[in-house]
Amino acid sequence: MQLGGTWTDGTGSTENALFVGGRLHKIGAELRWSYDRRDWLRPWRISGDRVEVEFHPFHEKVARTNLGVVANETHQCFGHFSGWIQADDGERVSVDALAGWAEEAHNRW
Repeated sequence: MQLGGTWTDGTGSTENALFVGGRLHKIGAELRWSYDRRDWLRPWRISGDRVEVEFHPFHEKVARTNLGVVANETHQCFGHFSGWIQADDGERVSVDALAGWAEEAHNRW
């Protein structure tokens, strides 16, 4: 699975998809991301018409650079996903115990 958000909001394009059984299932709708920026290791929730997933982080990697004009801050969390994603044919595919990562990045250049 590939789930993304915010940087494509309002563009009509998404990077959301599910790959199962040798077939790519495009998820065209924007997703809602909910997480606590004060505590990156609390569960994240990612939802939409065809997605209902929780992400349970166990490790956070933080990277910060500030050179005045050029700056970035990234919080990359590693953990496990649980929940489901709906394939094109309507089948709900379980993603329980799927290892992966989620991140938030802010860049200025």
